[in-house]
Amino acid sequence: MLVLSRQRDETIIIGEGDSRIEICVVDIRGDKVRLGVNAPKDVPVHRLEVYNAIKRESRAAAQVKMTDVPTAANGPQSGGLIPKGASSCTYKGRRMHVWKQGEDFIGTVEGGAHRVFSATYQEACNALVTWIDGNPESKATSPEPRA
Repeated sequence: MLVLSRQRDETIIIGEGDSRIEICVVDIRGDKVRLGVNAPKDVPVHRLEVYNAIKRESRAAAQVKMTDVPTAANGPQSGGLIPKGASSCTYKGRRMHVWKQGEDFIGTVEGGAHRVFSATYQEACNALVTWIDGNPESKATSPEPRA
């Protein structure tokens, strides 16, 4: 580990060109140091404890087996309610729910913004993640179930 000393308003540069990251000491109060980070938009910047929580959640979601997915007896109730026992997780701040209904796995983004019908649990999860990545603010209508 490289250890550098910096005072208030001094900066450290990591990398070069468009991928350059700047870390500036913004303030020092007692034993707390406030840092400012200027990084490209495609470079995620997290505190270590937040990063670890994201990784734990991702690992847990990846380990869900089809046998872990509950079956909803009657599917969603009117008004867009999620069936009791649906598998739920959060991705990029958006709550997702997946459940089995008949032969399909149904997945929704909280608030009914998007719904998918898939043959497998993993396909439903992947479709929701892809939709969130491409439509972070969209309020698209739900597609019809697959034939």
